[in-house]
Amino acid sequence: VCRLCLQSFSPEENHDGACVYHPGIFSGLLNRVRPEETSDLGYQWSCCGEPADHPGCVRGRHRSYDDDGGGWGPPVRARAA
Repeated sequence: VCRLCLQSFSPEENHDGACVYHPGIFSGLLNRVRPEETSDLGYQWSCCGEPADHPGCVRGRHRSYDDDGGGWGPPVRARAA
């Protein structure tokens, strides 16, 4: 399982661009037009401002939990989608 996109992958078929993910965090932003309004929160990715259903804004190689470095982190070679 890739630790960036959480998809299963075959190491033999892993290549640049195989993984599409968001390097940022998913958070809410209060969308108020006027202070007295109580509009709903708008959620988006911090890296690109896209909504939850956006597939990802960065492409790279899949990274397993066994790869050097461990934890969550961007791939060694990443490029914008």
